[in-house]
Amino acid sequence: ANSAVSIRLALTPNGAPSKFGLYSAVQKEQWYVEDPFDLRHNLASQCTRDGRQRILDKMLETLGVLNSAASEECLAGLFASHCSWTPARFLLKCRVHIEKVTSADFAEALSAVRDVRPFSVRFPVAQGSKAREVVDAFAIFQVEGDRRRVHRLNETYIGEWQLRFLPCSLWALEDALRSGEYEELEVT
Repeated sequence: ANSAVSIRLALTPNGAPSKFGLYSAVQKEQWYVEDPFDLRHNLASQCTRDGRQRILDKMLETLGVLNSAASEECLAGLFASHCSWTPARFLLKCRVHIEKVTSADFAEALSAVRDVRPFSVRFPVAQGSKAREVVDAFAIFQVEGDRRRVHRLNETYIGEWQLRFLPCSLWALEDALRSGEYEELEVT
């Protein structure tokens, strides 16, 4: 599709705006969602093919649920019952260079945070040429408060490598596990 999502332009007399006519360069297969506060920023620029497919699948699933409603009165309740409000796990991801940070050093740095229940770490395994790449490591928590406490380590260092944590979804972990091998460590 060549269309873009733009609150600023909305629907024009000529239809939806073209993603190729906006301020930021875009590839044909990419989605374009214009940031209303920074017109040069495509909010969907980092959305992967798998991510786009997940979004489309969920939209179709939701449409099916909404279409199954017997009346408009029960529509809101049906929608609410279909939504999952509480995640089962809480994740942080951190880009790591496997030659500069070991799994043991990573787990040890995270274990230094006080008052955190046991959690697990998924750390990338060096594989051939991937050993020189920067890849995502994950910390998986059972409670949001524990994720927040560990997130406070953001911008600290393991040796010369700065930790930059980002909250992420389970989908980010699933995508990473499909793309490479990870070892699992329990942190207590």
